[in-house]
Amino acid sequence: PSVIRDQIVLLARGVEPDGSVPSAIPVDPEDTKIPLWVDHYDSGSYFIMLAHDYLSWTGDTSVLNERVNNRTIFTALEDAATYLTTKDSDGDLLFEKSADRDLNDWADSISRPGEVLYDQALFYKALRDLVDISNVQDEPTHAKAFHRHSMLLRFRINERLWNSEKGYYFERCDEQGCIDRLTNDSSVAVLYEVIDPINRERFLNNLLLLESRKNSSLSYGDWGVSNVYPFYENQKEYTYQNGTDWPFLDGINAGARLKFHDKNWYYPLTRWWIWWKESEREGILPEFVSPVDDDPGLSQAWSVSPIFSFVRYGLGFDPDIHGNFELQTSPIGVLDVKNMLIRGKRINKTIQ
Repeated sequence: PSVIRDQIVLLARGVEPDGSVPSAIPVDPEDTKIPLWVDHYDSGSYFIMLAHDYLSWTGDTSVLNERVNNRTIFTALEDAATYLTTKDSDGDLLFEKSADRDLNDWADSISRPGEVLYDQALFYKALRDLVDISNVQDEPTHAKAFHRHSMLLRFRINERLWNSEKGYYFERCDEQGCIDRLTNDSSVAVLYEVIDPINRERFLNNLLLLESRKNSSLSYGDWGVSNVYPFYENQKEYTYQNGTDWPFLDGINAGARLKFHDKNWYYPLTRWWIWWKESEREGILPEFVSPVDDDPGLSQAWSVSPIFSFVRYGLGFDPDIHGNFELQTSPIGVLDVKNMLIRGKRINKTIQ
């Protein structure tokens, strides 16, 4: 936990005075900053979520009062959320990625301007987390404002971006209309409970179309879960972010299925890893898996996402802001762990 605390303090340096958040910062503040890092539309939400997870697992609220660049980390978190609200240019509560920032989220090689479902769903989760964080900071007025904003945002996401005819979300919408494309990153809408529960099962079933074992339009056999279908135009197929399997997204997909007891969780959780090993590829954790791209960026920390999802959503190690959690039977059978608690508070203190 102390390492994570240090990371929060370190990353807070990257939050700009206006609340914009980069995708990365150099550890040495004197080192060069890559222009593509600047002002990403998912980074602020992830930073808020990181702080919330740290509080939930440790109860250490003192980190919120650490001062970085003349403001507390709590203020930096609020500024990150406020900044995203300022990016809503048409007043519909959904912020837009502008034409000059169309690469600025995880898909940093794909032009996705406008109101992107993935970014909106993350922001909803961040607002929900800020409700909890504000309450532990004894800021009930702030908590109420974030709660109200999150409920309105959830409504607008589903009103604007849900494709009722197809049973999944549009990838994004802008003034030209909405893009009918199925993406693995849209599974955040299930994991973070943006989707209307009555549409959840239908959506998860439709996401199966991304699995190469089920979609005959995907070439090269059974190699994993494509990040997108149909592929992006004017991009080489089955490479990088255009039709490859990203473990970080698989963890979101499988985590959503585990959380809501969907039986189809095992394939997205494991297929990328099994295929990687069966193909005798070198390296420990690939950034992505492709049947044709042999340069997948090895040793990627965010590829631990699938095992994290199994622990959190499959086993129930998912503490709330007060540290309470409830374990559940492993989806692959009963785990033989001596004296494992069924209920607990602050995992690091109660499970030895």
